[in-house]
Amino acid sequence: MFGEKPLYGKDILKIDDKGRIFLPKYTRKEKDNELILRYDEEISKYEIYSIDRYNQIMSILEKYAIKSTIKNERLYYKRRICEISKSILKKIKVDSQGRINIGEIDTDSNKILCLGAHDHLILEPIKVEITK
Repeated sequence: MFGEKPLYGKDILKIDDKGRIFLPKYTRKEKDNELILRYDEEISKYEIYSIDRYNQIMSILEKYAIKSTIKNERLYYKRRICEISKSILKKIKVDSQGRINIGEIDTDSNKILCLGAHDHLILEPIKVEITK
């Protein structure tokens, strides 16, 4: 299952004409795994989480918000929950060939750098450098 074990690795993935990529083998993806694609504004990168890991993160933040006795701390967690929720681009499923549809991502090429980041993947569009 996707992300069942820590995700470590680095690959350059090709985006096909339909906006799909093959997930690397180290992700342990399986057909119908549910994933979340989000855009993290803080680091300006796309991220992929398993739906289970995403739900765990949100549950932890909600618990902190509920348990907090300090107003500013409670507001911080509530804002964080809102920011993360707004950053979700789509929920996606792994197909039978181990692909996911990431759709249109701002890139000059049809390639994307995929980095394993322990509990999720980071996707970084590869820009084409113009040489003169």
